[in-house]
Amino acid sequence: MRVTRTLYERAVKQLDFYVTDDRLSGVPDLHRYVIMYVYGRFIIREVVS
Repeated sequence: MRVTRTLYERAVKQLDFYVTDDRLSGVPDLHRYVIMYVYGRFIIREVVS
């Protein structure tokens, strides 16, 4: 599952970048999810910081 871990880490880095935007940083109770399609299946994970 190294591919899944790598894709997840890249997605989290991308989310961290976008959350710094003023429009998103002011949203209360913002939940972040990563949705990946890996090896023929969807994987949905919530990013907890």
